[in-house]
Amino acid sequence: MKISRTLGTLTLLTAIVVGIAGCSNDSVGSDASDTAASDTVATIPASSPSPEKPENKDPATTDGSFCEVMLTDIDTAATTYAVNISGMTSADQVKKKLALVEQITTPPEGLEEEFAIWKTYLQTAVTSIDDISAMTAAYDDTTEAAGQALFRVYVDECMSRL
Repeated sequence: MKISRTLGTLTLLTAIVVGIAGCSNDSVGSDASDTAASDTVATIPASSPSPEKPENKDPATTDGSFCEVMLTDIDTAATTYAVNISGMTSADQVKKKLALVEQITTPPEGLEEEFAIWKTYLQTAVTSIDDISAMTAAYDDTTEAAGQALFRVYVDECMSRL
């Protein structure tokens, strides 16, 4: 059951990534005359500026709270609460996630236990990322639920601050 949920999550993440990549590609070989008037798609001229990526906050300016720390490195934060998979996640990536989590001195209220569970999972992953058996054992239902709860707080509360 745990493996099928993990595969389901991976499938969903893959679909999202493929969808995002597909959205950025121009329609190769399409003829504009094939598009009906009702199917017209608005395009942004190449000269339009791209949306700016939010700036990372300076870690020295945080108060150690969950959102303050997570917003110091939004690239790492985006994947911090995702499952780490042997062969797909590197030890360096896990170390960055753990380093970010270790800066948090005040976990989300009511999620202190989930935070401790996830931190332990990341600590295990740092040393065991290449061991499929160890990673599978470390990512049990409790760990999965902890990661999902923390990710919801990150998305709902932290990202709304940007």
